Amino acid sequence: LRSVFTIFIKPNIEVNLTNDLEKSDKQFNQLNDIMNTVTGILDELKGQLLQFIVDDKGVVLIGTFGLRGSTFPNMVPERALPTCRLIHSELAENLGIDSNIGATLGKVYCGVVGGVERHEFSVLGASVNLAARLMAQKNHPGIMVDGEVHKQAQKINFIAFPPVKAKGYTDLVPVYKPLTAKETRWGKVDPNFVGRKEEMRKISTLALKMSRRRSPSKIIFIWGDSGSGKSSFVVHTISNVYKSLVSGRKKTIITRNLCADGDTLVPFSLFRSIFRDVLREKAYRDDVSIASSVNKDEQKDLSDKEAIIRRLQQLCQQLNAPEGLMEIIGHHLLGDSKLKMSKVEKGPDLADTIDFMAKIFLKATSHADLVVLALDDVQWLDNLSWKVVQCIFEESENVLIVCASRPLESFPLTVDDAFWDSLTGQFSDHFSEEYLGPLKKIDVLEMAAITLSCKSEDIEDEVVNDVYMSSGGMPHFVSEILSNCIKNDRMKKLHNNKIGWNENYKKHGMQFANLDELMLQRVDNLSEL
Repeated sequence: LRSVFTIFIKPNIEVNLTNDLEKSDKQFNQLNDIMNTVTGILDELKGQLLQFIVDDKGVVLIGTFGLRGSTFPNMVPERALPTCRLIHSELAENLGIDSNIGATLGKVYCGVVGGVERHEFSVLGASVNLAARLMAQKNHPGIMVDGEVHKQAQKINFIAFPPVKAKGYTDLVPVYKPLTAKETRWGKVDPNFVGRKEEMRKISTLALKMSRRRSPSKIIFIWGDSGSGKSSFVVHTISNVYKSLVSGRKKTIITRNLCADGDTLVPFSLFRSIFRDVLREKAYRDDVSIASSVNKDEQKDLSDKEAIIRRLQQLCQQLNAPEGLMEIIGHHLLGDSKLKMSKVEKGPDLADTIDFMAKIFLKATSHADLVVLALDDVQWLDNLSWKVVQCIFEESENVLIVCASRPLESFPLTVDDAFWDSLTGQFSDHFSEEYLGPLKKIDVLEMAAITLSCKSEDIEDEVVNDVYMSSGGMPHFVSEILSNCIKNDRMKKLHNNKIGWNENYKKHGMQFANLDELMLQRVDNLSEL
């Protein structure tokens, strides 16, 4: 028995082979392309192709890691999962073939099966059956893995899907979809997120409607004070939108940016990360093994940069972009030192630069059913980036722009007044706002139950009331207060078997009477790191 990572791959194509070789020639070429793509990736990352099956039910390929000659340290996160992502993306981008991939990790029998005259090498076990089951799941997100893969890849983020019943497993099996580095730029989805259901429903419904038919682009502003959980809300909402769209087999591009204090002074600061995302969309495989040698890592980074610049060059030529635009974007935004304005006789004026930056973004994402541009802390976004966002909004279809910001009264935006007036006037049908105020008391109760690992009915009303009043209902502060109360031993189980305050609370209170004291407590906690 060996611990083997098993990959079942099902290209979603119709197979209609006949004895007429001329009629089947196109199908043979397609099958050959699939074989070459999959085996090329497996060979690059040192995996093995076990089977290539073509029958009346379709096409299935089975790959493995963990057999003799393909066992490595950190095999799952550094080789096996990147292989799944590469196969899925390259079949889609290079061959135009959607695919379902199921992958599992477990102890399996590895050896010869069959009779003396007709036998083959195979792998057998519960995890192999599960991989086949995950490949065949309905509403498939593209790649699905089991709990063992999830455990082995701690540094990779996943979206959890409903568990499945599988042969050889007593309990329901948890299943996940691995996320790429681009998808996880904002961090993990908090599984303990509570509240905001109505606001989340509005955005998810809008995204689904936009993906089903061509419609004017929309822009949504999410306003919230510090501690209101606006960043967590956007991350959670985008995750739910993505789940819904992939289950509906909609091609979705989600690109994100977290603005930082000081970005207001950096021209086009937003598009340093955004352009890398969209130019990679068809230019380069965005997940490559990091398990190879240092020289290969350096070569991979170089290839990545070259592919991005090559894609930018293609788009500039297709759009007949003015001279110098390639150098501005390539050198100043993408960091290619070979592209310098000193080599250009006359650069484009500012208006042309803004206009063509928007056109490049839209051209690179034109194949998607929906593009989500998610921007957090836009109170720090520079004015020139806003101008490009304005062009994208006004000239595109099916782009959903989600902006999260501190309240406008406290943190004025650098956006032009004319654009803001048009959002509330001419484009009011395509513009909406959501204000994230305090949580409801029932949401605070739910957070307390999660934090204390108990049922909601097992918590005294006094605890919920005191936490709600001290936090102002702000989710981040609710979490801080509950964590500090546990850390400083302020609760106990009362005679009625409910969790309430103990003598330490009655003597010392929560240790902070208001939000200002809580902020000081957070600063003090830094000394413990």
